This record gives sequence, C-alpha cells and structure tokens, in this order.
Amino acid sequence: ESLWNAADPFAVATALLQQSLGDDSLQVRPATPRERPDSEVDRGRMVLVEGLPWARVAAGTSILDDEPTWRAVEAAVARIGLHTHLVAQEGERARAVELSRGRLLDAADRERALIGAGLGEEVVRPLTHCATQLAEWPHLAVELRGTASDVSTLLGGIAPVHLGEGRLTEAVRGLCAR
Repeated sequence: ESLWNAADPFAVATALLQQSLGDDSLQVRPATPRERPDSEVDRGRMVLVEGLPWARVAAGTSILDDEPTWRAVEAAVARIGLHTHLVAQEGERARAVELSRGRLLDAADRERALIGAGLGEEVVRPLTHCATQLAEWPHLAVELRGTASDVSTLLGGIAPVHLGEGRLTEAVRGLCAR
C-alpha cells in the first residue's frame, strides 16, 4: 500500500518485481524517449508504453532470459507505466477543468455586475424620478418608491458585493476543497 504512494513509479516497479521474483539485482530504470528498443541491450530490456520507450529492466542474473518470465515482467512494468501516464493525464485534465471553472465563474460574476448596473440605471433611477414628480398623487409615489426599493434589493442579490470581483471563484474553490 505505501509503495503506491511513492512518487517514483520505477522504484515501485523495482520493489514489486524484486519481491515477487526474489531477485534483488533486478532494476527498473527510465528509458529516454530517443532510445530504440534494441539499443544498449546490456542496459536491460526495453518496455514500451503506448508505443514509446518507458523503462529498461535489467537484472544481474539470468532471470529475464526466461521468455515467460520476461513477458510477465514486461506486462507488469507496462501496466505501471500506463497507470503513471494515465494519472498524469488525469491531473492535467483536472487542472484544465479547474481553470475553466474559474474563468466561467469570473465571467458570470462580471455579467451579474453588468446586469445589476444596467437595471439600476434603467429601472431604479426612472422609478425614483417618477415618484418625485407625482406629488399630487402621494399613494402612487409611495408605490413607485417601494417598487424602486424592491428592485434595488433584488439588484443586491444579482451582484452580491461580498462575492464580487473574483471572490465567487474563491468561494466555490473553498466549497470544493471541503
């Protein structure tokens, strides 16, 4: 269990294979991307992951000369390599989703602020102006002032000050972290 928490997949593969095969000389090392599978055979046999060189497996004994053993070792190392590759891809996708989520929240925050400003200018101000012009109909002026107040209250919910200017993104990240 604690092996899988190790940061080095080659150390994981080496430890698992040494334990499984009882050969402490067995080593799994990273291959360079330019290596050809048949090059430097003395450094070990090549394991490919998704068609690319991923690891070299070498042993100080002849254990890898047995073809069925080699095929089993190759398959195990390739699975560890594929797992490592998939975990890295998933991490990249998760980072991309997080960045996208932040951009969406920021855009929504800006849009809410624009809508709030527009409604304040286009609705509240004319209602208030009309209310001041209706001195001879006080009950109507009270209604208009009340409507302007209600719209202002609604606008407070469209672009909440405490979540504006990027704080909405931080709030959602905080909720996700919990």
